[in-house]
Amino acid sequence: MKAKHIECKVFDVLKKISLNRIILPSIQRDFIWEKKQVVALFDSIMLGYPISTFLFWNLEEFDFSQNTYFYQFLKDVTFNFQGKAQQTSSSMIDSKVLDANTIAVLDGQQRLTSLYVSLLGQAKTKEKYKRSSGALNLLDLYLDLSSGSDFFDDEELIEDDNDAAVKESNTYTFDFQLLISNPDKKKWFKVRDVLKLQDKTTRETEINKILSTIEPSIALNAKNNLSLLARRIFDDDIINVSELSECELDEALEIFIRFNRGGTQLSKSDLVFSTIESRWPEAKDRVEKYLSNLNGNKYNFNKDFIVRLALVLFGKNRDIQKTIINNEIVKQLRTNWANITNAINKTVEFLSSNVGITSNREISSYTSIIPIVYSIYNNNCKIENEKDIKKYIYRSLILNIFSRRTSALLIDLKKIIKESEFLISIEDIESKLFDFKVGEERIEQILDYEKSFTTQLTLFLMGNNNVFQSRDGGEYHQDHIHAFALFDDDNQQPYGISDIDWKKWGKMRNKLPNLQLLKGKPNQKKSKKLLDNWLDSSDAPTEVDFRNALNLPNDLSLKLRDFEVFYAYRKEKLMEQLREMLL
Repeated sequence: MKAKHIECKVFDVLKKISLNRIILPSIQRDFIWEKKQVVALFDSIMLGYPISTFLFWNLEEFDFSQNTYFYQFLKDVTFNFQGKAQQTSSSMIDSKVLDANTIAVLDGQQRLTSLYVSLLGQAKTKEKYKRSSGALNLLDLYLDLSSGSDFFDDEELIEDDNDAAVKESNTYTFDFQLLISNPDKKKWFKVRDVLKLQDKTTRETEINKILSTIEPSIALNAKNNLSLLARRIFDDDIINVSELSECELDEALEIFIRFNRGGTQLSKSDLVFSTIESRWPEAKDRVEKYLSNLNGNKYNFNKDFIVRLALVLFGKNRDIQKTIINNEIVKQLRTNWANITNAINKTVEFLSSNVGITSNREISSYTSIIPIVYSIYNNNCKIENEKDIKKYIYRSLILNIFSRRTSALLIDLKKIIKESEFLISIEDIESKLFDFKVGEERIEQILDYEKSFTTQLTLFLMGNNNVFQSRDGGEYHQDHIHAFALFDDDNQQPYGISDIDWKKWGKMRNKLPNLQLLKGKPNQKKSKKLLDNWLDSSDAPTEVDFRNALNLPNDLSLKLRDFEVFYAYRKEKLMEQLREMLL
């Protein structure tokens, strides 16, 4: 691979885009800039500020027989009434018709698309409250020719990177606006008309023609603006490019990921998923549609889950460890997509109907589900060893195992499951992975957890939702059965309870045996009430329903003075349930 630095004129680059000599690799994301970013770009260009380096990939030596795809730049862009770009698909290019000197853009798509649609392409918008099927209005970029006077009065402004005029996100030295129509023809100039000023020999004549329609009081400033705009677009080498050549596809993908990782627009999963799109152009639509249907309003499976699953199903250890998607993995993912989604569906259905994982709130790690899908996929989408699968997922989630060494853990689990004839055997897993070992001591530790995300997850998985057993997706709070605040109030200390015991109870109040799940509003109304008083109120369940939900016998006192007896009983019941789930 070789690299060189070149400088280009804006218009020269845009002409190559119009001829499809500068194109986009399929790893690029959609155009996502907002209108305000487009106008800020033109303001920066007029000021002479650097607009960052562009990263180009010269395809002269590229082998187009590889399974990859390229796209045209968008020739028109639609913005919604809030000024945000709407997703629009680019057209794929037949690699057979590409010029030998074609350039693919690895970084700079947003800036170049903005320049292109403003000068050669077209921007559109939909007015607020218009029906989705309504006609679009054309947008043009306009420049207020009266703006920028400070710039021309003080040439040193161009060197001042800290100038207050460009610090404010909505305040610029040169006033550009994307508008449906010209608000005032005596001072606003349609920027695409700068194309009439391309020829230096006739530029002054053309500028004078424009000035003849402009308000005389701003003529001098307008002339300066028009001359500067023409110079920036046609004359100045302001597109600074690092151009790569003799670059293989995998090298380009790696560079793209590294180059974009420092920005804010792409997540790591987006970057890695882009390597799948580079070889399977339908991947984005297929995967996003599938995930949307899978998630509904319940789950949050995402592209990162699909990437990790593909690595486990078809990758080698080093691929999983480094999160590298190669051509063979993409080929297998594409070929076996139907079976993969079937295995995922079977897994989710099993977890919902047999494990109690019915929504996002019962899942602390989606990665923990991947080994189950791996097992089911390799068993012709049949579920084997159901009890062991349940113990595996309960341990993974309650013990928060996948918060540590995720990739290494997936590698180890893949090996163990494969050696067990693709079955999940909890005995085999715990014999080789210490993290999965559970005994009486470990269960005691779980019951000693203080209120946290882990205790909430545990309660959801155990089904201890007080009287609200239906998993309806409503908001649930972790509630202290005997109110937390009661133990701060010495006036609530029951008669006959020693100060030592009272302090001990204060340390027990925030632990799992004194926690339950309540819907938000009932929990707020319960507040600091004594438990027996709350159960007598109209905002609470009946005492019978309460006892049935928490498996409490009728003779177990719910008085605060008997807190320690209550705590010990509930702890024992929770311990029995955890033994059944985990051992």
